[in-house]
Amino acid sequence: MKEIQTLNESIVNKVSDEYSLYKGRERALADKYLSEAFLWSPEKRQIKKVAMFYYRLSIGGAQRVIALLTPMFIELGYEVTFITESVEEDFAYNLPEGVRIVTIPSETSVLGTGNYCVRARKLQEIINEEKIDAVCYHASSSRILLYDLLMFKLNGIKFIAIKHEMFSQYMAYRSDILYTQEKVFCLLDRLVVLSQDEMNFWNILGVKTEHIDNPMGEYMLSGKKGEGNYILWLGRLEKIQKQCMDIVLIMKEVVKEAPDAVLKIYGNEVSAGIVRELSKAIEKEKLENNVMYCGYVNENIAEVYSNASVFLVTSSFESFSLTIFESKKSGIPLVTYDMPYLSLLKEKKGFIAVENDNTKAAADAIVKLLKDENLRKRLSQEAKESIAEFSNEKVKYKWKDLFNNLSENMNVKSEMYAAEDMATILRTILYHYHKGVSGGRNKTPERENTASDMAAVIKYYIDKKNMPIAIYPFGKIGQYVKEILNEKLNIKEILIVDNNLSKIDEEIKSIDDLKEMDCTQYLFFICSSSVKYHEEIRRAIQEVAPRDNLVDLFP
Repeated sequence: MKEIQTLNESIVNKVSDEYSLYKGRERALADKYLSEAFLWSPEKRQIKKVAMFYYRLSIGGAQRVIALLTPMFIELGYEVTFITESVEEDFAYNLPEGVRIVTIPSETSVLGTGNYCVRARKLQEIINEEKIDAVCYHASSSRILLYDLLMFKLNGIKFIAIKHEMFSQYMAYRSDILYTQEKVFCLLDRLVVLSQDEMNFWNILGVKTEHIDNPMGEYMLSGKKGEGNYILWLGRLEKIQKQCMDIVLIMKEVVKEAPDAVLKIYGNEVSAGIVRELSKAIEKEKLENNVMYCGYVNENIAEVYSNASVFLVTSSFESFSLTIFESKKSGIPLVTYDMPYLSLLKEKKGFIAVENDNTKAAADAIVKLLKDENLRKRLSQEAKESIAEFSNEKVKYKWKDLFNNLSENMNVKSEMYAAEDMATILRTILYHYHKGVSGGRNKTPERENTASDMAAVIKYYIDKKNMPIAIYPFGKIGQYVKEILNEKLNIKEILIVDNNLSKIDEEIKSIDDLKEMDCTQYLFFICSSSVKYHEEIRRAIQEVAPRDNLVDLFP
């Protein structure tokens, strides 16, 4: 027992020291461990207990996938433990009885303090108590993934990362995370991805990758469909990925040919003020009778899809797309920007794809479908047929095969893939590179929001919430927001929150200070457009303040 405790302490200290030495240089650390691959435990072990990890249990796509995978794993005979950083009140998915949920110190706290040791000790404690054989890590873009990976692998535990994103999307955000992942992912026992092209991309780079689709909820989407001129758009309301402002440009063209066409928008407001901005654009183009925002929908999803003649997707990228699956299951013809890497679109059935960002082409495709009932019926039938191969049983047994073969050395394919697959990968990379470098129509927030626009958004939320104002963090943009508050709106903020500045100015609070305060009374304006620190900044404030009290000015 004493020898085991000494070994455990040695692992905790080793990984904590690696964090101190290599923080920000994870590619170099991954190289070091790749050159010492013989140190990894080669033992074969039967997988009996699986741990799931994700940042937080709340509403979201990854959480929904986890909630569906967990009972599958239990049906296959595995015990499951869930590791998370927080459990939020809005977590709406039921985990099976007997699944233990354990919490660990957050990534934000590690990055904020520069100390990984506390998290390492908690992980080691969980490893010892839970007797874990494999971990499914659903946060493949975590900035401390490598250190969590080392904690598990140095304990002889198999490590699987599940990638809920697609390979080139971070180029659109001007992030270089892909450069680090290319090395770190080579240390994984498996990387699980959501499309064949994604698998090909990582296999070419020497990463042991498998394609397993997301499981789907077993609900029936039925109803009277395909009549009238009802178009449906469903998704998060934001500009970079979902490109919701394109709706107005598209419908402006549609009504020229189909004046009675109606498009209904369902989704939650992610970009601050985006509903207001959409409403203004709709009003400007005199589309009030043709484009309607209907709010967020969580229940009665079948009713939302019912009767739609066309489903519209304006995304610049997706990794799997639940809404495309649901629309196909409902038999609704789809008009989408071209995403040929998506598994759901590989069959080229049930949809019309148009050039990315070409709103006129999207409008023409919608009009074509609205005016041709036979085409709608054909694409409706094709849509249903094209998802016949997608089933939860297939997903379940692919996971079983993966767990059974984890101890085997997977031979990463090195041969050249089909020219069409390679062309898809390269075109996708180039498109997202273009989006990131040029900004496309998605200009950076600093350039997009003039002072008057920003003031209008801030005033809108102040009037709506009528609460004391807090600014977080207090960098260049935070100071800009303070200037707008004080000089343009004649409003004085109550709190300024910034972890670094709090060390030199006692009037400025840190996130830790907020933990000792009642944050329910404040309206927090999140003032950061940084891509690099996007998740870190937002997760930190979400740990101490209610989500309804947060206004993200640059989501």
